[in-house]
Amino acid sequence: MGKLDRLLAAEPTELDSLGTVTLAPAVPKPPVWIGGTAEASLRRAARFGEGWLGAFATPRRLRESVDRLGEFAREYERPRPRVGLVLHGGLLDRARTQDRERLAARLAATYGMDPADARAVLLVGGPEQAAEQIAALIEAGADLFAFVSSTPWRRSCELLARVRELLR
Repeated sequence: MGKLDRLLAAEPTELDSLGTVTLAPAVPKPPVWIGGTAEASLRRAARFGEGWLGAFATPRRLRESVDRLGEFAREYERPRPRVGLVLHGGLLDRARTQDRERLAARLAATYGMDPADARAVLLVGGPEQAAEQIAALIEAGADLFAFVSSTPWRRSCELLARVRELLR
């Protein structure tokens, strides 16, 4: 049992700089999600996490990460963590080429990405296009998604609701 487990179980726990600490009352351990795309991040998620959170993935790259995550989980004799993916883009009533290019340029500039890579991972378009892209990511192993949208919040929620209907 690790230190976090002992702390959450309200057991006295020796912490290097604080001495012995007891937290009370006991609480269940929350799920731990670990992010990052480097191999070390995948290994940490497989060893310690209940979930792994990635970003900027095409279906092919996501599948490679999920497969690697599974290999590491087997090494640690643990189940493969759940897989979450942060999606960047904008949901629109109708997709226009200039919208995709504008959003890709912004994504590339914000994260120091190659513009072609930004275009490849960008979720942009109407609900039908978004549902198609998300379905491919689900097929590649994603369990859940977080969406960073350039579309106004209320309209994003309405369009995401439509995407969800299409995915059912």
